Amino acid sequence: MKKALKREIELIKRMSQYENSVKFYYYFEEEKEYILVLELCDTDLKKLSEAKGRFTSSEILSIMEGLNKPFKYMHNNGILHRDIKPENIMIKYVDSSKTKFIPKIADYGISRELDNGKATTILGTPRYMAPELLLGADEYTDKSDLFSIGVLVYKLYFNEFPFKMPKNNKEVKEFYNAKKKEDCEDKILDDLLNKLLAFEPEKRISWEEYFEQSKIGRASCRERV
Repeated sequence: MKKALKREIELIKRMSQYENSVKFYYYFEEEKEYILVLELCDTDLKKLSEAKGRFTSSEILSIMEGLNKPFKYMHNNGILHRDIKPENIMIKYVDSSKTKFIPKIADYGISRELDNGKATTILGTPRYMAPELLLGADEYTDKSDLFSIGVLVYKLYFNEFPFKMPKNNKEVKEFYNAKKKEDCEDKILDDLLNKLLAFEPEKRISWEEYFEQSKIGRASCRERV
């Protein structure tokens, strides 16, 4: 446990260079626990979503654009988050009006560096897990994080999950291959969602394509505004 915690602390330190990652200040060790002192944020994306309901495509793409720098660092350094979900995206308001905020990635407790681009331990939150993890794959890549981003984006836009939660492994492929309940009215966002939520990892969008397409989508939203 100490080894895992120290690994998390080192990762938080590395991620602290980015505005869109929760800042690490210091830690101290007591007899039976470590105390981490982190940046104080105002709320998290789950609570904000519960209060707000649905987000617009422009708002979603703005959030994802903000998170791209830490995501790029993680991808370029072979780091898998493994628990991307609204509860792990902190919100820091920029002023007292609470109309603008900075999204910040948090909770690197089960993150890890990949071995030759692969991971083997099945960890995460089932609702946001890629199907290959639910099927108990012997190994998987950081494309599993892309699937989690897809579930996150869908949840923000529709205020519901894209798929039913399978009751057992036999139902996984049936549910995840089923068409999503709704198509997104924004065609750029809908195309991005389809690529993120592809059942087979090899058919899923690459990280490089994701960064480019999310940037194009955000630019398109600005033009429409």
